[in-house]
Amino acid sequence: MKYCYKCGEWKEKFEFHKNSFTKDNLEYICKKCKNQYMRNYNSNPIHKSKMKKYKKKYYQEHQEEIKRYREKYKSKYRNRALKNKFGITLEEYDKIFIEQNGCCAICGKHQSEVKRTFAVDHNHKTNNIRGLLCYRCNTFLGYCKDNINTFINAVEYLEKDGGK
Repeated sequence: MKYCYKCGEWKEKFEFHKNSFTKDNLEYICKKCKNQYMRNYNSNPIHKSKMKKYKKKYYQEHQEEIKRYREKYKSKYRNRALKNKFGITLEEYDKIFIEQNGCCAICGKHQSEVKRTFAVDHNHKTNNIRGLLCYRCNTFLGYCKDNINTFINAVEYLEKDGGK
């Protein structure tokens, strides 16, 4: 049994972090108190601003190394994510991308015109892939919940005002 100096309770050894003692090695802090302390510490605006400055400085110093690392593992993780979510490989994604001439299937914007990579649009009931969409078109479909009547109502609403 050990004594937690924060909450003042005697607790079993497994209720303490591996390195849960202070500098003088005499006082221990339990997992619960340590986690609460870290939540308070990380939400502190002063700490946040210090960490932001540190991360910015670190990125500037290691920018090339970080870019090489991202490029090295980008396709590996993208392929795994596509396989897990939609059951397609990166090659199949690229094939669809080429078929669409690198453009969104709805609005026709080219990939170079948008920041994010195109999302895989699929039917949520059958999981059939319909195409690749830009972020805006994909979220639009999501908000409408793939309901055609909602689209028709939206078109009628826009036509009232003489929309495009």
